[in-house]
Amino acid sequence: MLTSKLFVTIGSEQSEPSILISDLQEQVKSTELLNQRLKEYFKRTSQEFRDCVYQLFGWKVDRLQNKGAMFRLSSMYAESPSDHLLFQMGNDSSMTLIETDFSSTLEDLINFHLSQQHSIPMFLSAVTMDLFSRSTMSIAQPVAPTYDAITLD
Repeated sequence: MLTSKLFVTIGSEQSEPSILISDLQEQVKSTELLNQRLKEYFKRTSQEFRDCVYQLFGWKVDRLQNKGAMFRLSSMYAESPSDHLLFQMGNDSSMTLIETDFSSTLEDLINFHLSQQHSIPMFLSAVTMDLFSRSTMSIAQPVAPTYDAITLD
């Protein structure tokens, strides 16, 4: 169907249809190849960006499919893989914390940093510090050796 429409359009210009059609097919192939390369580049650079955010800020950010603009944040210091926060982005780019089992354990931090200070960055920093302190306290600290007093005669 596409070929016959091209033939009619091109044929009305008194051009050689087979040459023009093959040229158009080459352009389509070239455009598809460029599109594929751009997709691969975007996938690679977006993964680099996600890794950078995780290493710098300690949070893995995942956009949930089929949930609108909902994002799951998982801390590198989480005690369990199911410990995550959910944020919904509004049309005005505002962010709303959605309750999860994990967020229900953070009531004091939510009240102070989100309700009173209206600061998501401070809230996330406080959660990071809280989780970090929990994880480092659970690691046994080496005990310094004790020595008996030695007297020299």
